[in-house]
Amino acid sequence: MNILCRPMKVSDYGIVESVHWTSADQVREYLERQGIASMLAFEDQRYVGQLYLQEYDPEFSEPGGWTGHRPWADFQVAEPLGLDGRFLTLGCYHVG
Repeated sequence: MNILCRPMKVSDYGIVESVHWTSADQVREYLERQGIASMLAFEDQRYVGQLYLQEYDPEFSEPGGWTGHRPWADFQVAEPLGLDGRFLTLGCYHVG
């Protein structure tokens, strides 16, 4: 088994699992704003998984689930890690 991981490209929208993206433009916006939208995993040429990444935002609160196509998260309950600068958190993932 040969697993290859790479960042999502705008052109991947609609080809890989895209239900949690509203459009290719949203993927583009994430790429421009945070430098990455998600990581894709392939077994040879077959798509097998995706990690959605969200820039940490202490104001982001979405308790109780998914609204507006943003990952499940409530960053307000997370204690700051004392890291300087910007960092990403795992929004959600899909396997298979």
